[in-house]
Amino acid sequence: MSGNENPSVVINSNLSSKLRIMESTDNVTFLLLYLYGYLILKLKQLYLNESDSFIKEENPKFSKKIGIDVIKSIVEKNNILLKDLESFLLEDSLEQA
Repeated sequence: MSGNENPSVVINSNLSSKLRIMESTDNVTFLLLYLYGYLILKLKQLYLNESDSFIKEENPKFSKKIGIDVIKSIVEKNNILLKDLESFLLEDSLEQA
């Protein structure tokens, strides 16, 4: 992660009300914006941490499910029938035997 390694948001409604750009915004909306800012930073940090470990770990069940979903969408989009695949499947099963 580049830049600030420990991003944080501090909510001080007294100080923040003097510094905020949106003067016409009520305190609840203003604090919600701060909260969303915090949540977005936190979610990004969680995503970066989890994506590294997910990519590094081998997960054959997940990979198989993704593969089947991709094949299913290709079959549906192209109207492929089982008879269209029979010769292909038979060749592969004979090679594996």
